[in-house]
Amino acid sequence: MMDYTPDIVQVVPYRDYTVAVYFCDGKIVIYDVKPKLEDGLFQRLKDVDFF
Repeated sequence: MMDYTPDIVQVVPYRDYTVAVYFCDGKIVIYDVKPKLEDGLFQRLKDVDFF
C-alpha cells in the first residue's frame, strides 16, 4: 500500500522564523525553522528580510 502525501498549496513565512504550511487536504502545520538556521544552506535565512 502506498503512503499518501498531500501536496503543499501555500507556505506563509512569519518574522519569528516560523512558517505556516497549507496542504491540499486542508491540513495546516506551523513549523519552527529556527533550529535549522545554523545548518549550511539555511544560514542565509537568518536575515529576516530574506526569510
